[in-house]
Amino acid sequence: MMGITLLIDLLIMHSVKDRTPDPDHPYRRGYTLEYRAKKRIVYYFWVFALCIMLLIPVVQFVTAVSLFTTFVSFSYLDESGPSALK
Repeated sequence: MMGITLLIDLLIMHSVKDRTPDPDHPYRRGYTLEYRAKKRIVYYFWVFALCIMLLIPVVQFVTAVSLFTTFVSFSYLDESGPSALK
């Protein structure tokens, strides 16, 4: 059992196990409280959109709402922030 744990520790990089946020590394933004709050808002936006899609089950409407929701989700979760527009 000890050998398996040691093997797993050797195979997994330290940066993957370390859960402290580093603003310079792109995937670590997911560990910050700000990003988690954004993901929660996007989750509720998707739940709202899915409720609307269930109320109006027309293929064209569902496609339009899902594409719009995807666009808004990616735009909201974008990591560039307001300083990227300058």
